Amino acid sequence: MTTTTTYDSNSGRRGQWTLAALITAAFFFSFAKVLGTLAWAWWDNTVYSHGFLVPLISAYLVYVRRDSLKGTGASPSYLSGLGIFLSGIAMLIAGNAAGVMVVQELSIVVTLAGAIVVVFGLNFLRILWLPVAYLLFMLRFWELITVHLHYPFQNFSASLGAKILSLVGIPAYRDGIFIELPNITLEVAEVCSGVNYLISVLAIGIPLAYLTLKSVPKRMLLVFGGLIIAGLANAVRVALIGVLVRNNVQATLHGPGHVLQAMFVAVIGFIALFVGAWALSAWERKGAKRDDKKDGAPTPPAAGTPWPRLLVLPSIIAASMLILTGAQVNFHPPSPRPLDRGLQTLPYAIGKWTGFDDTARPAELKDIGADMELSRTYLNGSDALNVYIAYFASQTQGKELVNYKTHSLEADANPITLNITAHDAVTVRQKATLEKTGLKTVLYWYDLSGRVVTQRHSAKAYTAYDAIFKGRTNGAIIVITADNADAAQAAVAAQGFAVALIPELRHILK
Repeated sequence: MTTTTTYDSNSGRRGQWTLAALITAAFFFSFAKVLGTLAWAWWDNTVYSHGFLVPLISAYLVYVRRDSLKGTGASPSYLSGLGIFLSGIAMLIAGNAAGVMVVQELSIVVTLAGAIVVVFGLNFLRILWLPVAYLLFMLRFWELITVHLHYPFQNFSASLGAKILSLVGIPAYRDGIFIELPNITLEVAEVCSGVNYLISVLAIGIPLAYLTLKSVPKRMLLVFGGLIIAGLANAVRVALIGVLVRNNVQATLHGPGHVLQAMFVAVIGFIALFVGAWALSAWERKGAKRDDKKDGAPTPPAAGTPWPRLLVLPSIIAASMLILTGAQVNFHPPSPRPLDRGLQTLPYAIGKWTGFDDTARPAELKDIGADMELSRTYLNGSDALNVYIAYFASQTQGKELVNYKTHSLEADANPITLNITAHDAVTVRQKATLEKTGLKTVLYWYDLSGRVVTQRHSAKAYTAYDAIFKGRTNGAIIVITADNADAAQAAVAAQGFAVALIPELRHILK
Protein backbone atom coordinates (compact mmCIF):
# COMPACT_ATOMS: atom_id res chain seq x y z
CA MET A 1 0.00 0.00 0.00
CA THR A 2 1.39 3.42 -0.98
CA THR A 3 0.41 6.89 0.13
CA THR A 4 -0.15 9.29 -2.75
CA THR A 5 -1.17 12.83 -3.51
CA THR A 6 -2.56 13.99 -6.85
CA TYR A 7 -1.33 15.99 -9.81
CA ASP A 8 -3.78 18.71 -8.74
CA SER A 9 -1.79 19.24 -5.57
CA ASN A 10 0.60 22.19 -5.73
CA SER A 11 3.03 20.34 -3.51
CA GLY A 12 2.84 17.37 -5.86
CA ARG A 13 3.65 19.55 -8.84
CA ARG A 14 6.54 21.20 -7.03
CA GLY A 15 7.80 17.76 -6.08
CA GLN A 16 7.74 16.61 -9.69
CA TRP A 17 9.72 19.61 -10.90
CA THR A 18 12.16 19.41 -8.02
CA LEU A 19 12.95 15.75 -8.66
CA ALA A 20 13.14 16.31 -12.41
CA ALA A 21 15.54 19.22 -11.94
CA LEU A 22 17.66 17.20 -9.50
CA ILE A 23 18.07 14.21 -11.83
CA THR A 24 18.61 16.41 -14.89
CA ALA A 25 21.31 18.45 -13.16
CA ALA A 26 23.00 15.29 -11.86
CA PHE A 27 22.88 13.71 -15.33
CA PHE A 28 24.45 16.73 -17.03
CA PHE A 29 27.09 16.96 -14.30
CA SER A 30 28.03 13.33 -14.79
CA PHE A 31 28.15 13.51 -18.61
CA ALA A 32 29.40 17.09 -19.00
CA LYS A 33 32.69 16.15 -20.67
CA VAL A 34 31.09 13.63 -23.01
CA LEU A 35 28.30 15.97 -24.06
CA GLY A 36 30.80 18.79 -24.58
CA THR A 37 32.89 16.58 -26.87
CA LEU A 38 29.79 15.56 -28.79
CA ALA A 39 28.61 19.15 -29.21
CA TRP A 40 32.00 20.12 -30.63
CA ALA A 41 31.84 17.21 -33.09
CA TRP A 42 28.36 18.33 -34.22
CA TRP A 43 29.62 21.86 -34.74
CA ASP A 44 32.94 20.98 -36.37
CA ASN A 45 31.87 18.18 -38.74
CA THR A 46 28.96 18.41 -41.17
CA VAL A 47 28.57 14.62 -41.04
CA TYR A 48 27.38 14.95 -37.42
CA SER A 49 25.60 18.32 -37.66
CA HIS A 50 22.22 16.59 -37.31
CA GLY A 51 23.28 15.82 -33.73
CA PHE A 52 21.97 19.22 -32.59
CA LEU A 53 18.46 18.22 -33.68
CA VAL A 54 18.43 14.74 -32.16
CA PRO A 55 17.83 15.73 -28.48
CA LEU A 56 15.09 18.15 -29.58
CA ILE A 57 13.37 15.52 -31.72
CA SER A 58 13.69 12.99 -28.90
CA ALA A 59 12.09 15.47 -26.49
CA TYR A 60 9.21 16.00 -28.93
CA LEU A 61 8.70 12.25 -29.23
CA VAL A 62 8.35 12.20 -25.43
CA TYR A 63 5.89 15.08 -25.64
CA VAL A 64 3.58 13.26 -28.06
CA ARG A 65 3.52 10.32 -25.62
CA ARG A 66 2.68 12.53 -22.63
CA ASP A 67 -0.89 11.24 -22.25
CA SER A 68 0.34 7.65 -22.16
CA LEU A 69 2.82 8.58 -19.45
CA LYS A 70 0.13 10.29 -17.38
CA GLY A 71 -2.14 7.29 -17.76
CA THR A 72 0.53 4.78 -16.73
CA GLY A 73 1.12 4.02 -13.11
CA ALA A 74 4.71 4.61 -12.03
CA SER A 75 6.29 1.59 -10.36
CA PRO A 76 10.02 1.98 -9.55
CA SER A 77 11.99 -1.15 -10.38
CA TYR A 78 15.19 -1.42 -8.38
CA LEU A 79 16.24 -4.89 -9.49
CA SER A 80 16.17 -4.51 -13.28
CA GLY A 81 16.59 -0.73 -13.23
CA LEU A 82 19.74 -0.67 -11.15
CA GLY A 83 21.24 -3.39 -13.34
CA ILE A 84 20.85 -1.21 -16.43
CA PHE A 85 21.70 1.99 -14.59
CA LEU A 86 24.90 0.66 -13.04
CA SER A 87 25.95 -0.83 -16.38
CA GLY A 88 25.72 2.64 -17.93
CA ILE A 89 27.71 4.20 -15.11
CA ALA A 90 30.36 1.48 -15.36
CA MET A 91 30.61 2.15 -19.13
CA LEU A 92 31.17 5.85 -18.45
CA ILE A 93 33.86 5.27 -15.83
CA ALA A 94 35.65 2.57 -17.83
CA GLY A 95 35.40 4.51 -21.09
CA ASN A 96 36.74 7.65 -19.44
CA ALA A 97 39.59 5.76 -17.82
CA ALA A 98 40.60 4.02 -21.05
CA GLY A 99 39.97 7.04 -23.26
CA VAL A 100 37.38 5.14 -25.35
CA MET A 101 34.95 7.83 -26.44
CA VAL A 102 32.49 5.48 -28.10
CA VAL A 103 31.92 3.62 -24.82
CA GLN A 104 31.33 6.89 -22.97
CA GLU A 105 28.87 8.04 -25.62
CA LEU A 106 26.89 4.80 -25.54
CA SER A 107 26.76 5.02 -21.75
CA ILE A 108 24.50 8.08 -22.11
CA VAL A 109 21.67 6.02 -23.60
CA VAL A 110 22.19 3.03 -21.27
CA THR A 111 22.29 5.22 -18.15
CA LEU A 112 19.20 7.17 -19.21
CA ALA A 113 17.25 3.97 -19.86
CA GLY A 114 18.32 2.63 -16.46
CA ALA A 115 17.30 5.86 -14.71
CA ILE A 116 13.82 5.67 -16.25
CA VAL A 117 13.35 2.10 -15.04
CA VAL A 118 14.72 2.84 -11.56
CA VAL A 119 12.49 5.86 -11.02
CA PHE A 120 9.34 5.05 -13.03
CA GLY A 121 9.47 1.35 -13.91
CA LEU A 122 9.61 -0.82 -17.01
CA ASN A 123 6.19 0.31 -18.26
CA PHE A 124 7.54 3.82 -18.74
CA LEU A 125 10.54 2.52 -20.70
CA ARG A 126 8.18 0.53 -22.95
CA ILE A 127 6.43 3.80 -23.78
CA LEU A 128 9.65 5.81 -24.15
CA TRP A 129 11.84 3.24 -25.90
CA LEU A 130 11.78 5.14 -29.21
CA PRO A 131 12.77 8.58 -27.81
CA VAL A 132 15.54 6.92 -25.77
CA ALA A 133 16.84 4.74 -28.59
CA TYR A 134 16.63 7.68 -30.98
CA LEU A 135 19.38 9.41 -28.99
CA LEU A 136 21.80 6.91 -30.56
CA PHE A 137 21.73 9.11 -33.66
CA MET A 138 23.54 11.91 -31.84
CA LEU A 139 26.49 9.59 -31.11
CA ARG A 140 29.50 8.76 -33.29
CA PHE A 141 29.60 4.99 -32.90
CA TRP A 142 28.05 4.77 -36.36
CA GLU A 143 31.60 5.05 -37.70
CA LEU A 144 32.17 1.48 -36.54
CA ILE A 145 29.43 0.41 -38.96
CA THR A 146 29.96 2.81 -41.84
CA VAL A 147 33.69 2.11 -42.08
CA HIS A 148 32.82 -1.27 -43.63
CA LEU A 149 30.36 0.27 -46.10
CA HIS A 150 32.50 2.97 -47.68
CA TYR A 151 34.27 0.86 -50.28
CA PRO A 152 31.14 -1.00 -51.53
CA PHE A 153 29.34 2.34 -51.89
CA GLN A 154 32.38 3.88 -53.61
CA ASN A 155 32.31 1.03 -56.13
CA PHE A 156 28.55 1.29 -56.60
CA SER A 157 28.65 5.07 -57.14
CA ALA A 158 31.56 4.77 -59.56
CA SER A 159 29.85 1.98 -61.51
CA LEU A 160 26.44 3.65 -61.80
CA GLY A 161 28.00 7.07 -62.34
CA ALA A 162 30.06 5.76 -65.28
CA LYS A 163 26.95 4.16 -66.82
CA ILE A 164 25.03 7.43 -66.54
CA LEU A 165 27.89 9.29 -68.21
CA SER A 166 27.91 6.77 -71.05
CA LEU A 167 24.14 7.17 -71.48
CA VAL A 168 24.50 10.93 -71.95
CA GLY A 169 27.22 10.44 -74.55
CA ILE A 170 30.35 11.00 -72.48
CA PRO A 171 32.98 8.24 -72.90
CA ALA A 172 33.69 6.85 -69.43
CA TYR A 173 35.78 3.86 -68.38
CA ARG A 174 35.54 2.63 -64.80
CA ASP A 175 38.48 1.01 -63.05
CA GLY A 176 37.36 0.20 -59.52
CA ILE A 177 36.61 3.50 -57.81
CA PHE A 178 38.18 5.51 -60.66
CA ILE A 179 36.29 6.88 -63.67
CA GLU A 180 38.49 7.77 -66.62
CA LEU A 181 37.14 10.54 -68.85
CA PRO A 182 38.86 11.91 -71.97
CA ASN A 183 40.23 14.92 -70.08
CA ILE A 184 40.39 13.81 -66.43
CA THR A 185 40.29 10.83 -64.09
CA LEU A 186 37.75 11.05 -61.27
CA GLU A 187 38.17 9.17 -58.01
CA VAL A 188 35.18 8.34 -55.83
CA ALA A 189 37.10 8.74 -52.60
CA GLU A 190 35.99 7.44 -49.21
CA VAL A 191 34.64 10.84 -48.16
CA CYS A 192 32.60 10.83 -51.38
CA SER A 193 30.93 7.46 -50.76
CA GLY A 194 27.89 9.22 -49.24
CA VAL A 195 27.59 6.59 -46.51
CA ASN A 196 27.99 9.00 -43.59
CA TYR A 197 25.13 11.15 -44.84
CA LEU A 198 22.82 8.14 -45.02
CA ILE A 199 22.89 8.19 -41.20
CA SER A 200 21.49 11.74 -41.32
CA VAL A 201 18.74 10.59 -43.68
CA LEU A 202 17.92 7.70 -41.34
CA ALA A 203 17.91 10.03 -38.33
CA ILE A 204 15.29 12.27 -39.96
CA GLY A 205 13.34 9.46 -41.61
CA ILE A 206 12.50 7.48 -38.47
CA PRO A 207 10.75 10.24 -36.48
CA LEU A 208 9.12 11.63 -39.63
CA ALA A 209 7.64 8.21 -40.42
CA TYR A 210 6.49 7.72 -36.82
CA LEU A 211 4.80 11.12 -36.59
CA THR A 212 3.13 11.21 -40.01
CA LEU A 213 2.14 7.59 -40.69
CA LYS A 214 0.18 4.99 -38.74
CA SER A 215 0.91 1.89 -40.83
CA VAL A 216 4.14 0.10 -39.96
CA PRO A 217 4.70 -1.12 -43.57
CA LYS A 218 4.26 2.45 -44.85
CA ARG A 219 6.68 3.73 -42.21
CA MET A 220 9.26 1.19 -43.35
CA LEU A 221 8.60 2.06 -46.99
CA LEU A 222 9.23 5.73 -46.29
CA VAL A 223 12.48 5.20 -44.38
CA PHE A 224 14.01 2.62 -46.72
CA GLY A 225 12.77 4.51 -49.78
CA GLY A 226 14.53 7.64 -48.55
CA LEU A 227 17.76 5.69 -47.98
CA ILE A 228 17.62 4.11 -51.45
CA ILE A 229 16.99 7.42 -53.18
CA ALA A 230 19.80 9.06 -51.21
CA GLY A 231 22.16 6.23 -52.17
CA LEU A 232 21.25 6.58 -55.85
CA ALA A 233 21.70 10.34 -55.55
CA ASN A 234 25.40 9.86 -54.86
CA ALA A 235 25.87 8.09 -58.20
CA VAL A 236 23.96 10.91 -59.91
CA ARG A 237 26.20 13.42 -58.11
CA VAL A 238 29.30 11.63 -59.45
CA ALA A 239 27.84 11.70 -62.96
CA LEU A 240 27.00 15.41 -62.73
CA ILE A 241 30.56 16.16 -61.66
CA GLY A 242 31.75 14.19 -64.69
CA VAL A 243 29.47 16.19 -67.01
CA LEU A 244 30.71 19.51 -65.61
CA VAL A 245 34.42 18.73 -65.85
CA ARG A 246 34.09 17.06 -69.26
CA ASN A 247 32.48 20.19 -70.69
CA ASN A 248 34.69 22.58 -68.69
CA VAL A 249 31.57 24.18 -67.21
CA GLN A 250 33.06 24.49 -63.75
CA ALA A 251 36.67 24.63 -62.65
CA THR A 252 36.01 23.06 -59.26
CA LEU A 253 34.99 19.41 -59.05
CA HIS A 254 32.03 20.01 -56.75
CA GLY A 255 30.16 22.41 -58.97
CA PRO A 256 29.10 26.03 -58.45
CA GLY A 257 28.95 26.90 -54.79
CA HIS A 258 30.17 23.36 -54.02
CA VAL A 259 26.58 22.13 -54.29
CA LEU A 260 27.82 18.72 -55.46
CA GLN A 261 29.72 17.87 -52.30
CA ALA A 262 28.76 14.68 -50.47
CA MET A 263 26.09 16.56 -48.47
CA PHE A 264 24.14 16.51 -51.75
CA VAL A 265 23.20 12.95 -50.73
CA ALA A 266 21.54 14.11 -47.51
CA VAL A 267 19.68 16.97 -49.22
CA ILE A 268 18.17 14.66 -51.84
CA GLY A 269 17.35 12.13 -49.13
CA PHE A 270 15.54 14.76 -47.04
CA ILE A 271 13.51 15.91 -50.05
CA ALA A 272 12.56 12.31 -50.81
CA LEU A 273 11.49 11.76 -47.20
CA PHE A 274 9.24 14.82 -46.96
CA VAL A 275 7.67 14.27 -50.35
CA GLY A 276 7.18 10.58 -49.54
CA ALA A 277 5.66 11.39 -46.15
CA TRP A 278 3.17 13.76 -47.80
CA ALA A 279 2.21 11.18 -50.45
CA LEU A 280 1.94 8.23 -48.07
CA SER A 281 -0.06 10.13 -45.46
CA ALA A 282 -2.48 11.24 -48.20
CA TRP A 283 -2.75 7.59 -49.24
CA GLU A 284 -3.56 6.60 -45.66
CA ARG A 285 -6.27 9.25 -45.39
CA LYS A 286 -7.89 8.24 -48.65
CA GLY A 287 -10.92 6.04 -48.14
CA ALA A 288 -10.58 5.95 -44.36
CA LYS A 289 -11.48 8.37 -41.65
CA ARG A 290 -8.40 9.40 -39.72
CA ASP A 291 -8.46 8.10 -36.17
CA ASP A 292 -7.85 10.83 -33.62
CA LYS A 293 -5.50 8.45 -31.86
CA LYS A 294 -2.10 7.64 -33.32
CA ASP A 295 -0.86 4.09 -33.59
CA GLY A 296 -0.27 3.06 -30.00
CA ALA A 297 -1.26 6.56 -28.87
CA PRO A 298 -2.01 7.21 -25.23
CA THR A 299 -5.39 7.20 -23.54
CA PRO A 300 -6.14 10.48 -21.79
CA PRO A 301 -5.68 10.09 -18.07
CA ALA A 302 -8.48 10.18 -15.58
CA ALA A 303 -8.73 13.30 -13.50
CA GLY A 304 -6.55 13.28 -10.46
CA THR A 305 -3.98 10.70 -11.57
CA PRO A 306 -1.96 9.98 -8.45
CA TRP A 307 1.56 11.24 -7.92
CA PRO A 308 3.37 8.51 -5.96
CA ARG A 309 5.57 9.66 -3.12
CA LEU A 310 7.54 6.47 -3.63
CA LEU A 311 9.25 8.13 -6.60
CA VAL A 312 11.19 10.36 -4.22
CA LEU A 313 13.54 7.66 -2.94
CA PRO A 314 14.53 6.17 -6.34
CA SER A 315 15.00 9.68 -7.74
CA ILE A 316 17.35 10.59 -4.91
CA ILE A 317 19.23 7.29 -5.32
CA ALA A 318 19.66 7.84 -9.08
CA ALA A 319 20.72 11.46 -8.67
CA SER A 320 23.17 10.63 -5.90
CA MET A 321 24.84 7.90 -7.96
CA LEU A 322 25.11 10.26 -10.94
CA ILE A 323 26.68 12.96 -8.78
CA LEU A 324 29.20 10.51 -7.34
CA THR A 325 30.01 9.27 -10.84
CA GLY A 326 30.44 12.83 -12.09
CA ALA A 327 32.77 13.61 -9.20
CA GLN A 328 34.86 10.54 -10.04
CA VAL A 329 35.00 11.29 -13.77
CA ASN A 330 35.52 15.05 -13.51
CA PHE A 331 37.66 15.51 -10.44
CA HIS A 332 39.49 12.26 -9.69
CA PRO A 333 41.58 11.23 -12.68
CA PRO A 334 44.08 8.41 -12.11
CA SER A 335 47.31 9.65 -10.56
CA PRO A 336 50.32 9.99 -12.87
CA ARG A 337 52.89 7.24 -12.43
CA PRO A 338 56.36 8.48 -13.38
CA LEU A 339 59.04 5.90 -14.04
CA ASP A 340 61.39 5.01 -11.20
CA ARG A 341 64.08 4.81 -13.85
CA GLY A 342 63.91 7.16 -16.83
CA LEU A 343 63.88 5.92 -20.40
CA GLN A 344 67.43 7.23 -20.78
CA THR A 345 68.61 4.47 -18.45
CA LEU A 346 68.02 2.00 -21.27
CA PRO A 347 71.52 0.58 -21.95
CA TYR A 348 73.40 1.80 -24.97
CA ALA A 349 74.78 -1.70 -25.35
CA ILE A 350 72.12 -4.38 -25.75
CA GLY A 351 73.43 -7.79 -26.76
CA LYS A 352 75.60 -7.23 -29.81
CA TRP A 353 73.96 -3.89 -30.53
CA THR A 354 75.50 -0.48 -29.75
CA GLY A 355 73.34 2.62 -29.71
CA PHE A 356 73.37 6.41 -29.85
CA ASP A 357 70.60 8.94 -29.30
CA ASP A 358 68.87 10.59 -32.25
CA THR A 359 65.69 12.58 -32.98
CA ALA A 360 63.95 10.18 -35.36
CA ARG A 361 60.25 9.54 -34.86
CA PRO A 362 57.86 7.20 -36.68
CA ALA A 363 55.81 9.40 -39.01
CA GLU A 364 52.56 8.05 -37.52
CA LEU A 365 53.52 9.01 -33.97
CA LYS A 366 54.72 12.59 -34.32
CA ASP A 367 53.24 14.80 -31.61
CA ILE A 368 51.65 11.80 -29.91
CA GLY A 369 51.57 13.73 -26.62
CA ALA A 370 53.63 11.33 -24.49
CA ASP A 371 55.09 12.41 -21.14
CA MET A 372 58.45 10.90 -22.01
CA GLU A 373 60.05 9.84 -25.29
CA LEU A 374 63.22 8.08 -26.35
CA SER A 375 64.63 7.64 -29.84
CA ARG A 376 67.83 5.73 -30.33
CA THR A 377 69.66 4.12 -33.24
CA TYR A 378 71.40 0.77 -32.65
CA LEU A 379 74.06 -0.75 -34.88
CA ASN A 380 75.28 -4.29 -35.26
CA GLY A 381 77.75 -4.67 -38.10
CA SER A 382 75.90 -3.80 -41.30
CA ASP A 383 72.51 -3.87 -39.55
CA ALA A 384 70.98 -0.62 -38.33
CA LEU A 385 67.65 0.03 -36.67
CA ASN A 386 65.82 2.64 -34.64
CA VAL A 387 63.90 2.07 -31.43
CA TYR A 388 61.29 4.62 -30.39
CA ILE A 389 59.55 4.54 -27.00
CA ALA A 390 56.71 6.85 -25.96
CA TYR A 391 55.67 6.65 -22.29
CA PHE A 392 52.46 8.02 -20.77
CA ALA A 393 52.55 8.53 -17.00
CA SER A 394 48.77 8.87 -17.16
CA GLN A 395 46.10 9.03 -19.82
CA THR A 396 43.17 11.39 -20.16
CA GLN A 397 40.71 12.21 -22.90
CA GLY A 398 42.73 13.62 -25.79
CA LYS A 399 46.00 12.31 -24.35
CA GLU A 400 45.85 8.59 -25.04
CA LEU A 401 48.35 5.84 -25.72
CA VAL A 402 46.05 4.19 -28.26
CA ASN A 403 44.51 6.76 -30.60
CA TYR A 404 43.87 7.51 -34.26
CA LYS A 405 47.61 7.98 -34.87
CA THR A 406 48.47 4.49 -33.68
CA HIS A 407 45.64 3.14 -35.81
CA SER A 408 47.60 3.98 -38.96
CA LEU A 409 50.67 2.28 -37.48
CA GLU A 410 48.66 -0.88 -36.83
CA ALA A 411 47.29 -1.14 -40.37
CA ASP A 412 48.39 -4.34 -42.17
CA ALA A 413 50.53 -5.50 -39.23
CA ASN A 414 50.64 -9.23 -38.47
CA PRO A 415 51.31 -10.95 -35.13
CA ILE A 416 54.59 -12.80 -34.61
CA THR A 417 55.84 -14.69 -31.57
CA LEU A 418 59.23 -13.93 -30.04
CA ASN A 419 60.86 -16.51 -27.74
CA ILE A 420 62.61 -14.52 -25.02
CA THR A 421 63.64 -17.70 -23.17
CA ALA A 422 62.66 -21.34 -23.37
CA HIS A 423 59.68 -20.61 -21.10
CA ASP A 424 58.99 -16.99 -21.99
CA ALA A 425 57.36 -15.96 -25.26
CA VAL A 426 55.64 -12.73 -26.23
CA THR A 427 53.60 -11.69 -29.25
CA VAL A 428 54.36 -8.45 -31.09
CA ARG A 429 53.18 -7.16 -34.47
CA GLN A 430 55.25 -6.72 -37.61
CA LYS A 431 54.73 -5.16 -41.01
CA ALA A 432 56.71 -3.93 -44.00
CA THR A 433 56.22 -0.32 -45.02
CA LEU A 434 57.38 1.42 -48.18
CA GLU A 435 58.96 4.79 -47.47
CA LYS A 436 60.99 7.26 -49.50
CA THR A 437 64.22 5.57 -48.43
CA GLY A 438 62.93 2.13 -49.40
CA LEU A 439 61.25 -0.85 -47.75
CA LYS A 440 61.34 -0.90 -43.94
CA THR A 441 60.39 -3.53 -41.38
CA VAL A 442 58.40 -2.24 -38.41
CA LEU A 443 57.81 -4.06 -35.12
CA TYR A 444 55.63 -2.56 -32.42
CA TRP A 445 53.82 -3.43 -29.19
CA TYR A 446 52.25 -1.75 -26.19
CA ASP A 447 53.53 -2.20 -22.64
CA LEU A 448 50.88 -1.82 -19.92
CA SER A 449 52.24 -2.39 -16.42
CA GLY A 450 54.56 -5.10 -17.73
CA ARG A 451 52.00 -6.65 -20.08
CA VAL A 452 53.00 -6.88 -23.74
CA VAL A 453 49.84 -6.14 -25.77
CA THR A 454 49.38 -5.71 -29.51
CA GLN A 455 45.62 -5.36 -30.00
CA ARG A 456 44.27 -1.82 -29.53
CA HIS A 457 41.03 -3.08 -27.93
CA SER A 458 43.00 -5.21 -25.46
CA ALA A 459 45.18 -2.21 -24.65
CA LYS A 460 42.11 -0.09 -23.96
CA ALA A 461 40.58 -2.84 -21.80
CA TYR A 462 43.76 -3.23 -19.71
CA THR A 463 43.96 0.55 -19.30
CA ALA A 464 40.38 0.67 -18.03
CA TYR A 465 41.07 -2.24 -15.66
CA ASP A 466 44.19 -0.56 -14.26
CA ALA A 467 42.35 2.74 -13.83
CA ILE A 468 39.40 1.22 -11.96
CA PHE A 469 41.22 -1.32 -9.80
CA LYS A 470 44.76 0.08 -9.52
CA GLY A 471 44.25 3.82 -9.92
CA ARG A 472 46.78 4.10 -12.76
CA THR A 473 46.67 4.48 -16.53
CA ASN A 474 50.36 4.52 -17.44
CA GLY A 475 51.62 2.72 -20.52
CA ALA A 476 54.08 2.84 -23.38
CA ILE A 477 54.35 2.06 -27.07
CA ILE A 478 57.57 0.60 -28.46
CA VAL A 479 58.38 0.79 -32.17
CA ILE A 480 61.41 -0.81 -33.83
CA THR A 481 62.17 0.19 -37.42
CA ALA A 482 64.79 -1.74 -39.38
CA ASP A 483 66.10 -0.34 -42.66
CA ASN A 484 67.86 -2.80 -44.95
CA ALA A 485 67.90 -3.48 -48.69
CA ASP A 486 67.18 -7.10 -47.84
CA ALA A 487 63.69 -7.15 -46.27
CA ALA A 488 64.16 -10.65 -44.85
CA GLN A 489 67.42 -9.65 -43.18
CA ALA A 490 65.82 -6.50 -41.80
CA ALA A 491 63.01 -8.59 -40.24
CA VAL A 492 65.50 -11.02 -38.67
CA ALA A 493 67.54 -8.11 -37.27
CA ALA A 494 64.46 -6.37 -35.81
CA GLN A 495 63.19 -9.55 -34.19
CA GLY A 496 66.59 -10.40 -32.73
CA PHE A 497 66.94 -6.95 -31.27
CA ALA A 498 63.40 -7.09 -29.81
CA VAL A 499 64.26 -10.36 -28.03
CA ALA A 500 67.24 -8.64 -26.37
CA LEU A 501 65.31 -5.39 -25.70
CA ILE A 502 62.22 -6.72 -23.93
CA PRO A 503 64.05 -7.97 -20.77
CA GLU A 504 65.74 -4.56 -20.46
CA LEU A 505 62.40 -2.74 -20.77
CA ARG A 506 60.88 -4.89 -18.02
CA HIS A 507 63.25 -3.26 -15.55
CA ILE A 508 62.18 0.21 -16.66
CA LEU A 509 58.50 0.01 -17.59
CA LYS A 510 57.12 -1.36 -14.34
